[in-house]
Amino acid sequence: MLMKSGDSLVGNASAEECGQLTIVELQELRHKISTPLTSILLQCDLLLGVDRTSQDTQRLETIIAEALRIDRFLRFPSGESSIHD
Repeated sequence: MLMKSGDSLVGNASAEECGQLTIVELQELRHKISTPLTSILLQCDLLLGVDRTSQDTQRLETIIAEALRIDRFLRFPSGESSIHD
């Protein structure tokens, strides 16, 4: 359960005391993951532009697919594929 800053779960217990992330903390975590993930995707894209073996291509495509899966989860954590779903 996500909590807005200042909300409480039970009585006076804070989200931190209950081991839950606040909305702000979740947004910060998403940002901290998104930035290096973008770098990984860009580097893989650059590597796809140079000569490589088919095995290397397959590995790069796997890295890209998994990175995109993480990116989709960061954008839509409840599993929907877009804002309009």
